[in-house]
Amino acid sequence: MAARFEVRHQPGKGYHFVLIATNGQVIATGEHYESHRACLGGIDSDEGVWIP
Repeated sequence: MAARFEVRHQPGKGYHFVLIATNGQVIATGEHYESHRACLGGIDSDEGVWIP
């Protein structure tokens, strides 16, 4: 199983993503975005940095 991204929503703050390692530990957290779509765009731009 490879590391994976997960999108989370916090009321009043918006969406952010976390990168979860194979052992279930959160190893990175993205900034907050106003929309789910923008958050997914953030994952697309960061994915190459975190996962080769």
